[in-house]
Amino acid sequence: MWGFIVGIASTFLFEIGLIPIAGIVLNIIGLSKFNSAKEKNKWMGITGLILSGVYFIVYLYHYGHLG
Repeated sequence: MWGFIVGIASTFLFEIGLIPIAGIVLNIIGLSKFNSAKEKNKWMGITGLILSGVYFIVYLYHYGHLG
C-alpha cells in the first residue's frame, strides 16, 4: 500500500528524484512479498510501480538525462 501512495506522490513530486525511485523499490518489494491467498488489491502495487516508473522517466527527461 505504501508503494501505491508513493507512486501517487511521485506524480506531483517527480522533481525530487528520490520519490519515484523509492516508489519503484517499495512496489517491487511489495509485489515480491504479495501472498494472493491472504491479500487482495495487487492492482495497487502494479499501478504504483507503473506510476513511479513513468514519473522516473519524466524526471530523467526533465533534467536532461534522456533525449
